[in-house]
Amino acid sequence: MAVVWPLCQITTLWGPASIEAATTGSSLPVLIRTMVWAAGVAVLATMLGWPLGRRLVRLSPSRRRGILALLVATLVLPAYAIFHAWWQAWPADSALHGWLVDRDMLAVGRQATLAAALVGWSWPIAAMWACAWQRRSDLDTLRALDGVRGWRSAQLAFASDWRGMVGAVALIAALTAANTTCFDLAQVYSMGNELRALAASGGSATPIVLAAAAVPALLAAWALWTLPRWNSATGRHGAGTTAWPVLAAWLVFCGGPILLAAAASAIDLAELMRLYGRDLASSLAVAAATGASAVVVLVGGAAMHASGQSPLRRAACVCEVGWILMALLPATLVAGLLEGAWNRPLLDAVYLSPAVLVLAHLGRVGIVAALAARWVAGGSELAALDGPRGPGATILALWPRLSIGIVVVMGTAAAISMGEVALTAQVAPPSRSQPIAVALLNAMHYQRPQIVMGILTVVLALAAAAGIAVALAGRRGVVSLILLCLVVGCGAGQDTPPLDHEWVVGGRGRSDGRFLLPRAIDARHGLFVVVDRSGRVQQFDASGAFLATWTLPGQSNGFPTGLTIDEEGLTWIADTHEHRVLVVDGSGMVVRSIGEHGEGDGQFLYPTDVAFLGGEVFVSEYGGNDRISVFTRDGRFLRSFGTHGRGDGEWRRPQSIAVDAARGHLLVVDSGNNRVIRCDLEGTILDIIGSAGRDRGQLLYPYGICMLEDGSFIVCEYGNNRLQRFSPDGRSLGVVGGPGDAPGRFHTPWAIAVDGDRLFVADAGNDRVQVSRSLPPIMATEW
Repeated sequence: MAVVWPLCQITTLWGPASIEAATTGSSLPVLIRTMVWAAGVAVLATMLGWPLGRRLVRLSPSRRRGILALLVATLVLPAYAIFHAWWQAWPADSALHGWLVDRDMLAVGRQATLAAALVGWSWPIAAMWACAWQRRSDLDTLRALDGVRGWRSAQLAFASDWRGMVGAVALIAALTAANTTCFDLAQVYSMGNELRALAASGGSATPIVLAAAAVPALLAAWALWTLPRWNSATGRHGAGTTAWPVLAAWLVFCGGPILLAAAASAIDLAELMRLYGRDLASSLAVAAATGASAVVVLVGGAAMHASGQSPLRRAACVCEVGWILMALLPATLVAGLLEGAWNRPLLDAVYLSPAVLVLAHLGRVGIVAALAARWVAGGSELAALDGPRGPGATILALWPRLSIGIVVVMGTAAAISMGEVALTAQVAPPSRSQPIAVALLNAMHYQRPQIVMGILTVVLALAAAAGIAVALAGRRGVVSLILLCLVVGCGAGQDTPPLDHEWVVGGRGRSDGRFLLPRAIDARHGLFVVVDRSGRVQQFDASGAFLATWTLPGQSNGFPTGLTIDEEGLTWIADTHEHRVLVVDGSGMVVRSIGEHGEGDGQFLYPTDVAFLGGEVFVSEYGGNDRISVFTRDGRFLRSFGTHGRGDGEWRRPQSIAVDAARGHLLVVDSGNNRVIRCDLEGTILDIIGSAGRDRGQLLYPYGICMLEDGSFIVCEYGNNRLQRFSPDGRSLGVVGGPGDAPGRFHTPWAIAVDGDRLFVADAGNDRVQVSRSLPPIMATEW
């Protein structure tokens, strides 16, 4: 059900690409880029891992088991976690980051980080593959006895191992090509991003694109299927052989960066549980169900492999190929297959419930259970000799290894389920409790290391607890625990009324009138302007009709996150990743540029928004400075206030600014501290509004803010997927929205603007702008 039925829907993905697709020109350059990256990472990882795997064979059995456990734990950890750890090695206020900016090499830094992370995650695959391959012969022993050393030894080793090395390269290349999250974080456009954009814009993949995605998976499936069975034979322990080269490689590429990132992040588990406790509970329920389903695959596969009937053994091999394909296909293709299989009459109850997440995750981790089943069956001499026919007798014969396999598969499947991001984000049904992986991805995108390391810590702890629980609890206890988690965690009700929208503008794509993650918006004089993650500035009239597109100069490092239209019709753009503010006229021409990269007066680290009051220009920024800088209209620096932190007068990513002109105050959205700060023009704190949470009056990563004529204001909550209105004295007047993709619902809304009686919301995760003519009754209560 998790493999055969979805794979039968492959024809639903076949068709001509939509002209509205989020592509620029042909898919061929993206395909070539992806294949080059995949091949490069695979070759480097195999060159590093294969010699270390050969060394593993010569270790004592106890040392080898310990190292293999470490490598397996590394592979269970998501690749994007290692990318995040490497990324945190050069934050915005570091000397290396400044050096890269000064030489216009930020893109090079991101790509180097991507390469290090992908190689760091995947070299254990090559090492484990080499360790399994080396058990086939004793050629190393013969060469050692003959005194063959140096280059000649390396030549002979390659001659005996090249087939295995090709298999390792194929598997790693397939996994790399299917990876979407790491490429997305590094801003490298890959085939996974292309497929996701096609699907989101309503297009379908061309045969060449589907073939390009499937061929690496088929090669890796062949390689895994032909891999020799791992047996329990003792390795050829060599005198003086040590594990330190393997441990050194692990520390340099995997464990070291993660340990350093964890040490540099002040993890607050209490706050994490308060903000994401329900999300963690929901994800734990899905992980438990996924682990239980993987155990079913393990037991069934082991019984089929150990059967005395050839048709069952052949069927088990065919199932393995199916599991391998589901594990290695890009997430967008798998999501499309799941939608084709379950989003249809009589079956849509599955697609609209957490059951679809369990099926999706099982498709990803089923290969672990299938290969474990092969290992379980391969070590049962009793089953082979006695040839048991009944299921009960077969399981009893397999039990010594099967009991170990259950613990390993349950824990591994649960951990992978908790960390799966790309597939989860595409198939998760709307719910008040979103999978924790979505929060993790957002935290990495917007550089919140405390949240990232906190969630990863919980993920690993829960995976270990799941394995221990399965090992210690009785069968009835395990079943009861899983059922209880499903009952508690699967409620998806909506208790927030939707926005009373008038119309929706856009949809995913790079063509005119469409968006890729719109994250800055402002409206004035019957026009509104939007910036999305492609770096385009698009202008629309009040009815949502597209008018023009502007392309900003020098967008190699990233794209803007804020903009404001002034009284003269000039658009002031917080060009975040270029560390400047651009002033653009109505035709898209740059009038002036303010600021440059740096930490001094008049310099910026990631500016986020612009506001005007009393002839002065206020610019917020984050990334180490975390302050508000004040300029004249012609760009002359006047003063700044604020610093990074949690206390009064301190900020953590001040994302947006609104002006209370009647009182001469500023309202600053302090998104990392989950609050809104009211201050005077000199930075003196007058009021703190909101605290971290999900109830009314609380905020979770507020990003956008706009003032209304009556002195109240509306806050756009990125983390709570809603809008919340406050009175001038900071009391909550109501909330609207809630998670979802239906009109009136939001997915990580980023920015908000008001023009007359119209409200404009940049619904970033849904790649659209929602327009409302009036506030819903719940938010219009008199105060």
